[in-house]
Amino acid sequence: MDDQNTIKPIPERKILLIERDDQYFTPLELIPDDFNDTVIPFARQYFKQDNDCDMFCQNIKVRDFSIWHHEVLAKKNILLTPYSPRHILALHFNQADAVVANIHGRGDFNMVGRQICLFNLPEQMHTVPVIPGIQISSFHINIIPGCMGALVREFPELKGLLSKKITDQSEPLNQRDCTTNIAIQLLLDVIKECRLIEDQAECILRRCCVAIFSNYLCQDATPDGIQRPVDDDTLIKVFGYLKDNVHLESPLMHTAFLFNLPSVVLAGAFENMFYIPLEDFAFQQKMLKAYERLVYENISLSDIAHSIGLPDENVFTIAFINYFHCDPVYIRNAQ
Repeated sequence: MDDQNTIKPIPERKILLIERDDQYFTPLELIPDDFNDTVIPFARQYFKQDNDCDMFCQNIKVRDFSIWHHEVLAKKNILLTPYSPRHILALHFNQADAVVANIHGRGDFNMVGRQICLFNLPEQMHTVPVIPGIQISSFHINIIPGCMGALVREFPELKGLLSKKITDQSEPLNQRDCTTNIAIQLLLDVIKECRLIEDQAECILRRCCVAIFSNYLCQDATPDGIQRPVDDDTLIKVFGYLKDNVHLESPLMHTAFLFNLPSVVLAGAFENMFYIPLEDFAFQQKMLKAYERLVYENISLSDIAHSIGLPDENVFTIAFINYFHCDPVYIRNAQ
């Protein structure tokens, strides 16, 4: 029979809620064991399985941010239909196979590799054709446009959000191509691997969301293709050294001496590659390590302070509150 005369089956439409407020989540005991490694205890899980696809979604709401992780495995041709019941800005991280999304009113948009994109998404349906065997792993963090002002007042490093033009048209808001660098991946891993619950989880996950948005905004505002005076391999070694040595009292001076580079050259090259100032990254890693020790280890605040290069408990407490906007004593005792 002539292929042109063959009636091809219409792909089954599958709604993918990218924001929701209902209480119809799936109890953990009903989720197949295959997904145990990706379950985030503090999240609400939503699982669906039929002859067309497997769909596993997780959501964590931490005040201003709504964190989503979707895993979709197509068994047949499907038309995945992302939908939000209200206007959102979604910072999206593509993490598996490349897909082509048809954005309502705009047309096709390619999502490839480790691409990051901030989408303006009013209450509209979009479509993503998916063929059998393709796996979609989508991670995104949503905010409500009306919350941006308060968020920027609390975290001035997010002021770049205010320059984004928000309309009633669904569209990407990037100024340039952005990707998941290793500084962002570290924070995504903290979120995905978090085994804390309630206030202990909310405090650290919210701060990770702020840091991720800050890194993205810096990357989006930085011209692409700038030549760095320090090679990438050296900068990656500096990155790893700072991550593993949170006790350093003067991170920039120490690493500049260790790697035989002028401080100003190292600082500029580091920020250009990882989109966070070197001193800020070192402090971020100190705070994340301190948080881990605070909730998992039975040691004094003074000992935690000394382990991350701070002189005493008082300085540590002030630094912790300024960074996490939470009191360390409260977090230690929270359940």
